[in-house]
Amino acid sequence: MYGTQVTSFANSGRNCADSFRNRYNLASLQRVVNQSRRSGFTLVELLVVVAILLILIVMTVSAIDFTFSSEKVKSAARQVQSALEGARGRAMFAKEPRGLRLLVDQDDPRIVTGFIYVGAAMNWSEGQISLERPDFNEDTIIANGRLDPGEDTNGNGRLDGDGTADSNVVKIVRGDPSSGWYTLKQRGYMGLFEDLNLNGVLDPGEDQNGNGLLDLDAPRIKIPAGENGSWYTVLTYRLTATNQILELTTPYRDPATTPASLVTAFQSGGPKSYLLELPPRILPDSQPILLPEGVCIDLDGSKVPAAWRPPTAALQSAPYIGRMDVMFSPRGTVTGSIAASGLINFYLTERKDVLRTVNFGVVVGGTATPRSPVNSNYPDTLPPPVPGQNQFDSDNQIGQRLGVTLFTQTGKISTHEINATDSDANGYADNPFQYATSGGATSQ
Repeated sequence: MYGTQVTSFANSGRNCADSFRNRYNLASLQRVVNQSRRSGFTLVELLVVVAILLILIVMTVSAIDFTFSSEKVKSAARQVQSALEGARGRAMFAKEPRGLRLLVDQDDPRIVTGFIYVGAAMNWSEGQISLERPDFNEDTIIANGRLDPGEDTNGNGRLDGDGTADSNVVKIVRGDPSSGWYTLKQRGYMGLFEDLNLNGVLDPGEDQNGNGLLDLDAPRIKIPAGENGSWYTVLTYRLTATNQILELTTPYRDPATTPASLVTAFQSGGPKSYLLELPPRILPDSQPILLPEGVCIDLDGSKVPAAWRPPTAALQSAPYIGRMDVMFSPRGTVTGSIAASGLINFYLTERKDVLRTVNFGVVVGGTATPRSPVNSNYPDTLPPPVPGQNQFDSDNQIGQRLGVTLFTQTGKISTHEINATDSDANGYADNPFQYATSGGATSQ
């Protein structure tokens, strides 16, 4: 009897325990379900998170792009400085002139996108010369009985040919058959100077190569070749295979000894020797040094030798000269005609900032004005500068820009920041290359 009661009591206890366990498990399961429901995200919460992520991505990409553009300009500045120092080092090592030729962009001849190393200029003195007065016989470029482009030397619109001199000045240099000048011209050593009447614009008949631009690149000749000789710039438009003729841009220094009506200037005793200075040659195996993509040297914003710039009367139509060389002497200083420039300041900027601007190319107080953003490129007239909207204005959203300065007297090269101060609010920086000499705000 007692055993039966004990068993019944034990069974009741187990049933109570099972019932409690079931209720506990059910409550735990309910808590888990509730917690799972509470751990999810609503659609609004997901959209907010996605929007925040997109904003962060855009900000990060913009910061990376700005940093990358800034580094590209700095890299280009280091590249320019290194190229100039490389040319200087080559000249000192070779103990003869070496230099760097600026390579202009094919689409915009007013910006530089690369360099190439060049060697010393080659001198030529083959054969003998005779000096003459200009002749009315103008059928010289193509002997076809017609007035061809470049033959109307006196500008009267007809083909003259009476065989007499048209003035008393001596400007014609005639070489003998062994001079070889035409061969040099065919090989591209004679340059091209198309401003035949020296008025600074491309006139009818002056475009010898048909590129629509006024090319201003000419060799020099020294007459006579010795120490007592004088240098003259020469034109080559009269030079043909059968007519070895160069024309001086300025008259010969000594007066002629024959009557003014004769073409021959000196019957006897005139100079026979000469020295023709040809352009520097590209060094063997030299490869172009290209600036980083999207970065260039803006020549209009730079301070470069006046001889490189277009004539004042042709600022809007003519490019810079076709051969811009920086030559170093074996002593490491800049040599040639640009040595007297003192400082050459190259203005490096992003190409996109150049493309949104127009060319002014005007020399003001010895320095060139920068390009200034307006609505169209290369206007027919020069619009006035707009204060607060110019390339050097710190308020204008223009990317990184740096200056590289070459000290021609010492050969020193430095990289520095651009000084954008515009105290008179005329739209142009007061002294953009100030840090080149003051030593402040240098950039490495």
